[in-house]
Amino acid sequence: MTTPLMNVEGFSLSHAQILDGSETFEAALTKTNTTQDGWDIYGVREASLDVDDDDWSNEGDDDVLSRWQWINYVEIEVVAGYFGFKTYERLTKRATTSSGTGAATIYRADLWHEDDNNLPPFPLLLKMPSRDSRGTVRSLVIGIYRFQPGPIGFEGPEYKEGFSVSYNGSGTKTLYNETGAAFSDGKKRCAAIISTAA
Repeated sequence: MTTPLMNVEGFSLSHAQILDGSETFEAALTKTNTTQDGWDIYGVREASLDVDDDDWSNEGDDDVLSRWQWINYVEIEVVAGYFGFKTYERLTKRATTSSGTGAATIYRADLWHEDDNNLPPFPLLLKMPSRDSRGTVRSLVIGIYRFQPGPIGFEGPEYKEGFSVSYNGSGTKTLYNETGAAFSDGKKRCAAIISTAA
C-alpha cells in the first residue's frame, strides 16, 4: 500500500473519547465498546478549540521594537445530542443511582454538585474522518494531553431543535504526555495532532 501523504484534511467530528491516562492516544483509538462503558461521548455533534493567546509589544524610540507572543491554554467545547450517565460518572467520579428493573428502570445523577468544581484533568481525544491530498482515507485526531473539565452545560430543550449537552473545559499546558511520561525536551505543550489509518 502507498504511504499516505502528509497533507491532510479533516471533516466533521465523529468521535470524542475520555482517557484514563493508562494508554497512548494511538492505543485508545483501537478500543471497542467505549460508548457503553462511558469512555466515549456518545452522539457528538461538534467540537471547538480556541487558543487563548497573548502578546506584548516592546516599545521605544517612538516605535514597536519587538513583540512577544505566548499561548495560555486552549478552550474546548464538545457538544453531544445525548446525555451519557456513564460518561457523566467518568467526569465527576460519582456514581449514577438506578432503581427498578426492565423498562421501569430509573437512572438518576445529581447535576452541578459542589464537588464538580475543579474536577481532575484527564486526556481527551477528538477524531474526525480525513483524507490526504491524494484522496487516501485516513483519520485525523487531536489529542489533548491535559483536559481540565468545567461544569457540564445544556442547550434547549427547544421546539424542533432538541436538547444538547456541552462538555466544556480547557487544555492546559503540561510537561507530561497522555500516559504521564515526561516529554524528553522538557518543554510544555497542550495537544498533539495525529494522522492515522481510518
